[in-house]
Amino acid sequence: MGDDGRQVTGDRIERDSHDAVRALFLAEARLDAIQRSAEYQLACRARNFIGWFIPRSGPFRILRRAVRKTLEICLNEGPAMLWARAVSKVSRSVQSLFRRSADRQAAAATREDVVRSVVRLSERKAARGVRSAAAVSARLPAEINHLLGQFCQSCRHFDGSACSLMKSAGDGLRRQAFERALADPLERCPAGLWGLRVTRPVTRLNLVYHVTPIRHPDRVWQWNVGELLKRLHHFNGRRIITVVKSSGGRTMDPPEVVAAEFAGHDVELRFAPNDPELREGRHFVSALREIASTDPAEAVFYAHAKGVSHLDQRIVRPWTAALYHHNLDRIDEVRELLGRWPCVGIAKRRGEFVKLSFGQPRKPGSLLRRPWHGWHYSGTFWWARHDKLFSRPDWDQIPRHAFAVEGYLANFFRPEDAVCLAYEDIPDPYNLAIWQDVAA
Repeated sequence: MGDDGRQVTGDRIERDSHDAVRALFLAEARLDAIQRSAEYQLACRARNFIGWFIPRSGPFRILRRAVRKTLEICLNEGPAMLWARAVSKVSRSVQSLFRRSADRQAAAATREDVVRSVVRLSERKAARGVRSAAAVSARLPAEINHLLGQFCQSCRHFDGSACSLMKSAGDGLRRQAFERALADPLERCPAGLWGLRVTRPVTRLNLVYHVTPIRHPDRVWQWNVGELLKRLHHFNGRRIITVVKSSGGRTMDPPEVVAAEFAGHDVELRFAPNDPELREGRHFVSALREIASTDPAEAVFYAHAKGVSHLDQRIVRPWTAALYHHNLDRIDEVRELLGRWPCVGIAKRRGEFVKLSFGQPRKPGSLLRRPWHGWHYSGTFWWARHDKLFSRPDWDQIPRHAFAVEGYLANFFRPEDAVCLAYEDIPDPYNLAIWQDVAA
């Protein structure tokens, strides 16, 4: 057989292999969806019990479905989570009624306008050689946006572009004074909502990363690892990589294949069984425990190989590219922000969502009464400074559900503590239009 024949044969084998992996992925995904469905769970637990009391057809069909779903949640997650889900659905309905999402989008547009104006002011001053004791542009745009969104826009003295407490005659001069205050890190809010934050240099960056190597026709976990390795040099501390092994269910590449992807790189690999219910939450605390300290010069970055269970990568891939880009390619900004704020990330969203616990007054160290502050970094890529996180007595306690890691930081920090680098208050991260500006 000639070279051309071998090439054609090789291409055909590669194409057939790709098609086989795709078919296997689809079949396992369908089976997984069936096994997670309310109908399947109830059939395993309470099918006969329900059949005795509620007819299968007729006007009671909807009632039967509601009871089945209710029992499924109670059996799998307990009555407390059933209540949490019910309150969450009511909360989201009320929010939709009052169009809070639209209000947040309008507020975000206002913030962008003010931030651009502040940046232009700083650039004009820099061009004229005007400098204060601290550089006029010392506050980063992300930090200015944060001050506006978390403090100014909820203050009665803010009129949309300026503060009524600024001691300047005329709206134009008042706005300039307000923008100068936002730009200069030595300035304070006239209403006392925000002020000078002492910068603590962050010099040691640690990594905690999770890989679920589900075999995917588009080699998704391999692409994720490649994106991480491009930026691995940023981490001068420990690099803990947890790789889960198949324990039935989805087909995964073996641990040695994952280890080969990291060959030649200074990382610490940990292998553990996969937990399809708790996902990365099963091994999250044990990985953090290895790097935990209360040193203010240390910070940790948490991330995972995202999108491995999604066949269609058209939205997940650019979203994940944005997560790597903003969190790791803007590392100097991240260091500076972590010097003044407890946590940093992108795609910060507010509001309760299913399976995250609701806030109640709590006692220190108590998981059951710990409040969840109603926000998260969508996508579960985030930075946290060690002294702010690990000084908490209950930092190693997390709820037992699949979304525990995504909502982890909100167990300890309020929205005012969490800086967003980009894509704040997006209504739906599964909207491709949001990520069109990111090269996958």
